[in-house]
Amino acid sequence: MDFILDLIGRFHPLIVHLPIGFIVIGLMSDLFFRKKKEYIPVIKFIFLWAFISSIFSIVTGYFQYEREGYIWENIEWHLIMGVLTSIFCLLFFLHLDNKFKKIPKNFLFTFLALSLIITGHLGGNITHGKDHLIEPLPPNFKSFFGEEYNLKKIKLNLENYKDENFYNKVVQPILNQRCVSCHNNKKSNGGLKLNNYNSIIKGGKNGPIIFINNSIESKMYKRMILPLEDEYHMPPKSRTQPTKEEINLIKIWIDNSASRNYTIGQLQIKKEQLKSFFSKKLNGIFPDIKISQANSIELNRLREKGFQITEIFQSSPFLRVSCINFDDFRDYKINELIKIQNNIVELDLSGTKISDNIFEQILKFKNLTVLKLNETLITGNNIEVLSNLSNLKKIDINNSKFNFKNLKKLYNFPGLIKVNIYNSENLVYENLNIPLDLKNVFNLKDYKLNKIKSDSIVYPFKVYGE
Repeated sequence: MDFILDLIGRFHPLIVHLPIGFIVIGLMSDLFFRKKKEYIPVIKFIFLWAFISSIFSIVTGYFQYEREGYIWENIEWHLIMGVLTSIFCLLFFLHLDNKFKKIPKNFLFTFLALSLIITGHLGGNITHGKDHLIEPLPPNFKSFFGEEYNLKKIKLNLENYKDENFYNKVVQPILNQRCVSCHNNKKSNGGLKLNNYNSIIKGGKNGPIIFINNSIESKMYKRMILPLEDEYHMPPKSRTQPTKEEINLIKIWIDNSASRNYTIGQLQIKKEQLKSFFSKKLNGIFPDIKISQANSIELNRLREKGFQITEIFQSSPFLRVSCINFDDFRDYKINELIKIQNNIVELDLSGTKISDNIFEQILKFKNLTVLKLNETLITGNNIEVLSNLSNLKKIDINNSKFNFKNLKKLYNFPGLIKVNIYNSENLVYENLNIPLDLKNVFNLKDYKLNKIKSDSIVYPFKVYGE
């Protein structure tokens, strides 16, 4: 029957607002209608229910503390002030009922208002941290209030990253960003703290979350790879989720003794798996390499033929290419792009008449990062050859003929972070067995927008300055 106590505790954030509302409206009513005796019965009624609802709030709050791993030192004064607030509500009611006149009403009014403010503030500290009011302020203001802050983010240096401690520089920063807001010294849901090594190894009130050298049986890893809709998935879906790479790094750490001593080099972790810890480049998800600009004469020739070509940002050698202006674009026409194949990082073949045979030709685009195959006859046959494109991150195959039997061919693509396959005629969603660690990579839904007349209009394309 423990779940009943858990359920009662979960109602605290809801019920706690009832006494707050009663007290505020009661104090305002007393302030504005103090000299009008006809309002006294109404004000008495308000403070009676303020007292009753405050009792429910205290009880549910205590069960939330007991069942969800809060630390007593963090909730002690919040509870004490809550009890005092409840007592002041009762005394105010008795004073209005002429049963308790020893304490002046102005005293009760003042201290009830103060106790409500203090109790609410302490509750906010528990939920959001002691700096929840100061945290949004600019650094100079934080300094004025005496708050310490650190603007420096933990980053790896490309030159010596292999010598860095894997736990200190990678694992703990991941946990700090994704997990520590709910598992720290001030708030430890489930009695679990993830803000230091010893606490992680110790686990929570339900036991260890790590089995050394066995990530598959470790709760820390297992909960991260559960479907987002699963009630046991962590972090909760309302929080920022770890990336596929970050989850894999946690797995590597657990499977290598969950040690705090190994360096990145000792674990032979590839640079690509650590990309989010290096200083961000202008290229974003696109390759971080230096190549020559595409020949401007060649670009003009292709644009005159109907290719839509733009730079990913001003002065970048990388290009986005779309074939939207072609009525009859087929597989062989992709050879027109051979001279700029190394510059193309995003290729949009949506709405064309390409077939699965085009994959062998796409393989020549070594820096391709985003591939769009929407509204085509693509079924996915032979799509596995694209796994050799190490930079390929995103694939869109919406409103296509894609066959769900070919979905598993995408599981071994080394760098995929998102695959969108909506409304495929041959896709049966309930029969798919996607690996747990890839659930967040695939978007498979039955989603449709009604077409409008302007969808068939092809607009002339010009580069700014032409």
